[in-house]
Amino acid sequence: DERIDCDTQRDTVGVKVLEVSTAGYNNMHYPDVAAAAAGTDVWRVEAVCPIETYGQPGETCADCPQGGVCEGAVCEVDAPAGRAASCIQFREPYASPGFWQIAQPAELCPESRQSRPAPFNGSCPAFMPCDPKAACLGRNVCAEGYQGERCGECLPGRYYRSNGKCIQCPDNVWLFPVLFAMLIIVAACGAYMLHRLDAQVEGFGTALFVAVDHMQVLSILAKTRVKWPSFLADLLSWLSVFQFNIDIVGLDCAMPELGYEMRWLGTELLPIAFLVIFGLLHSVLWLYKGLCMGQNKLRRNDHLSSLVSTSVLLFYVLYLQVTRTAFDALNCMSLDPPDGYTYLEAVFERCGTGMQARIAPLAYVFIGLYTVGFLVFAALLLRRYKEDVKVDQILRAMDVSTKQNGLDEFRARWSRLYMHFVPGQAPYWIVLLLIRKALVAVAALVFGRVPSFQLACIMLILFVAFTMNARTSPYMSYSRRREVVLQHRAKVREGDELHKAISHTYQRAIADRSIASRVRSTDLKSMAAAVNTADARRARLLFAARWSGDPNNMETVLLFVSMLIALTGILMESGETGFQYVAVQRDIIAY
Repeated sequence: DERIDCDTQRDTVGVKVLEVSTAGYNNMHYPDVAAAAAGTDVWRVEAVCPIETYGQPGETCADCPQGGVCEGAVCEVDAPAGRAASCIQFREPYASPGFWQIAQPAELCPESRQSRPAPFNGSCPAFMPCDPKAACLGRNVCAEGYQGERCGECLPGRYYRSNGKCIQCPDNVWLFPVLFAMLIIVAACGAYMLHRLDAQVEGFGTALFVAVDHMQVLSILAKTRVKWPSFLADLLSWLSVFQFNIDIVGLDCAMPELGYEMRWLGTELLPIAFLVIFGLLHSVLWLYKGLCMGQNKLRRNDHLSSLVSTSVLLFYVLYLQVTRTAFDALNCMSLDPPDGYTYLEAVFERCGTGMQARIAPLAYVFIGLYTVGFLVFAALLLRRYKEDVKVDQILRAMDVSTKQNGLDEFRARWSRLYMHFVPGQAPYWIVLLLIRKALVAVAALVFGRVPSFQLACIMLILFVAFTMNARTSPYMSYSRRREVVLQHRAKVREGDELHKAISHTYQRAIADRSIASRVRSTDLKSMAAAVNTADARRARLLFAARWSGDPNNMETVLLFVSMLIALTGILMESGETGFQYVAVQRDIIAY
């Protein structure tokens, strides 16, 4: 039962001649073929690599590459009489879950693997990370819904990519694209009709403006890599309908040949498409009024202000989506672990080549045109007409039209940029909202690999917005209207020339009104008295607008809720929510 333990020098894998010398006695053991020929005992000494290393006969053992699994050699335990037990298979590494195996050219292999025995000569095993990691199950097998090298593609027609993952297509693949197209048409018509409504319902419009703004910001959180509870993830994802996000409708399911590049271009060209539609509509109306109705050139263009106002509103609503989509084309990230390349975050494509190289120059154009261009345009326009904006908002607070001072066309075209705000903040607050949207989009993209830091940055942006809103109360609620009017009257008493001119405009407007008074009361009796008049519908809308709440309070509450959701996401990324008992607490927090 005695044995001798010893360590051999570093050697290659394969069959060896073993010589044991003890107390001057030598005992030589040959490979089994030579031993059988010599008529001695059948022995076989064979060097193999331990687990977590690998090597073929004739090679030294090498450490298992990162992302690979090395299980060592397969050796016999028993052998037939006359033959020694031997190792029948020297296993190569295979991919672990989350990695994909490739044959790396010999010139890129470690020095010990640049000259390999057949059939492994010319290459060595290497392992590339998959994104998402769950797409690769190991041994170069893809999870359900994924296909292609590194499982980087979704099964066409059956799965579509959203937030970097493959989602199963709905049973009726055409249902959601059709509904989304109908939604775009309804939104365009709604924006146009919203402009046509009387100024009395703008309190309701302000509440809607604030709500849509925050739905867009919250939908950004759906694109983070936080493991939200399923109900919250679905809710945040569907909120992106307020961004006109075509990814949620699974367009790849209905038209798998479309591809990411065409969808990206479609999203970026959406504002231009609206402008083209409105341009065609303007041409048709202009020709109809001239040829069929015989109107003069001035009357032919009386619809132009409505189209301009609707275009401004749609540009603002689409601002966050086109900004984020443009940055998607430039959002290149390295994998974990890095493989020496960077890849698009939105779709698994290597940066600097192919599709990314084609759309990257266009991305800079669209960022300049939309993200920077629209922001600068709004800032310069409001700065240039700063006094006109303040005058218009004071007259709006007094429920007076601007026909008497020549601002009627200006209000009709550009009021969507300032109509929701008090005179002091009207010339610049919309610019701050656009900057907030752009910062949220950039933070969501730049820090996409670190969700906790990403959400912390978004929470910081929202906190600054919360503080500014609480300090200034920028929205023109009905209570703030009264303050604006009282401040205006105080300025008139002080002899301020601008406010004296506004007061004169107000007096002329009162004298010129064709209707002695408008329905200004929320009293139901007053509303009932106007039921048979043209003001009846305005009165009902006005009643709803006044009870829609103070938009300043609404903004504060929604900002607070957005910060709570971001904080919840940070808690989800604490690293301990995978346990069952913690998962229950996580869902309670989310609810």
